[in-house]
Amino acid sequence: MSEYKYIIQPPLIVPSVYKYQNVNLDENLQRSVSKMFRELTISWMENDKSYKSVKKYLKDIKGRNGEMIIRKILNLFVVRGNTNWYDLELQISLVKKFILHKLQNL
Repeated sequence: MSEYKYIIQPPLIVPSVYKYQNVNLDENLQRSVSKMFRELTISWMENDKSYKSVKKYLKDIKGRNGEMIIRKILNLFVVRGNTNWYDLELQISLVKKFILHKLQNL
């Protein structure tokens, strides 16, 4: 046997670390989505027959705190539904039913 031993070292593997921004915490996104759904909720209350039972809240939704009411309802939907704020536009029918349900239970 020889005195020398050959050792082959495996190549170094450096794992890549990706850090993504949490867009659910973006206030501008939440504000714009809330504003959009506030306008949609107002139109649903005025035109949709299923929203007839919550038409009494139309004045509150149109008022100063209307966007905050819608934002709290949407935040509940995002947290409970494990979804993102930017995905709410794709789930309009579910959000519509959820807003109706929450307004009926006020």
